[in-house]
Amino acid sequence: MMESLMLFRSYSVQAVDVFQFATAFFWAEKAATLSNNSAEDIYNMAKALFLDRQFKRAAYILENSNFYKTSSACFHLLMRALDGAKDYMAMETCFEIVNIQKLFEEKESWFSGNMDQIRSGILFLKAKCEIYLGRRQTAADTLIEAVKCDPMSFESLEAIIDMHLTSKEKIISLLEALKSNNKFSDSLFLFKLLTDRLRRNPKEEDSLTQSPLANSSDVTVNEAERLLNACAFKDALEASQLVLKRDQLHPRSLLISIVSLAELKKKNELFVLAHRLIDTNPHCHIAWFAVGCYYYLLGKSDVSRRFLEKSTYVEPNFGLAMLVQGHSFASDGHHDQAMASYFKAAKLIPNCHLPTLYVGVEYGLTNNPVFAAKFFNEAYKLCKDDPFVLHEYGVAAYQTGEQKQNAVC
Repeated sequence: MMESLMLFRSYSVQAVDVFQFATAFFWAEKAATLSNNSAEDIYNMAKALFLDRQFKRAAYILENSNFYKTSSACFHLLMRALDGAKDYMAMETCFEIVNIQKLFEEKESWFSGNMDQIRSGILFLKAKCEIYLGRRQTAADTLIEAVKCDPMSFESLEAIIDMHLTSKEKIISLLEALKSNNKFSDSLFLFKLLTDRLRRNPKEEDSLTQSPLANSSDVTVNEAERLLNACAFKDALEASQLVLKRDQLHPRSLLISIVSLAELKKKNELFVLAHRLIDTNPHCHIAWFAVGCYYYLLGKSDVSRRFLEKSTYVEPNFGLAMLVQGHSFASDGHHDQAMASYFKAAKLIPNCHLPTLYVGVEYGLTNNPVFAAKFFNEAYKLCKDDPFVLHEYGVAAYQTGEQKQNAVC
């Protein structure tokens, strides 16, 4: 019987390696029958279903077994399955039921994976759940704990940066602390890559563009983003296109290309890109964002907002779509609606200066320089090296007679 059990388990593992997930589940279920539903075999069954994108079914098997209450690996897989199903309320319930700190202390002899990665993954998913429930500051703290648990966890580090969950200074402080961590010493490139990503100036020294990994997609996209920030839209577009030739659905490259095409008023190219994205990946928020930007470029604000709203429906935490929605209202002279969109964007990306900057612009357009200066000051605190912030802040300071602030700008 033991020989059959080990044989069935090996068949399941081999099937996963060649992407035969139905076969993997079949043999994992037979192994579970022989082992009287052991944690290892239940895990392998759920893993095969998860890889086959049967998220609800995988979650049910794990929940029904109750191993998620005693096994970090099973709990992690359950959270991944619920995340895949976008069932964040169920995730929240599981986190309330299970004491994850106590769970982390349990030893699992059957699981051969890296437990630090499992613990970090659980914390990452907890943070993701908190973000969807609107608890962004708590999520930021949870993600920092995830990074401390596994400094190699790029998904946690990327989430902190992408969603602007904390300030640039705190991120740099975290990276510096990790740099001295022994676990981090094996991959200083990750530290350099993330530090490089935080730079805004294309000419800034210590860029990775001259390193042996200069052709890496992440390095190229970092440079493209800096060029975009510097309003070098043509160069930013060219850099992002280099990445899209290798990976045509690279998320950051797509966003840079979409924004650059809109700024360069290349309607035909943006139409082709948006059409291709809708055809290839209609469930992606970036596809609908591209369509919204295309209609915004055409001056059809109402149609643009419909597609931007669809983008935020697919991905409720997509702050950039709310920002462009604010622009569409502003272009029609609807200042109140524009500010409402910018305020919502500020909640979604709390440490990004752009929503606050544009709220200030709207107050300036409605002849309220005092409130405008207040928001420009907040934007300046978030980003001191954006010339647009300095320009607007200086104008508002001049209008309100704040000569001291005007001199600083």
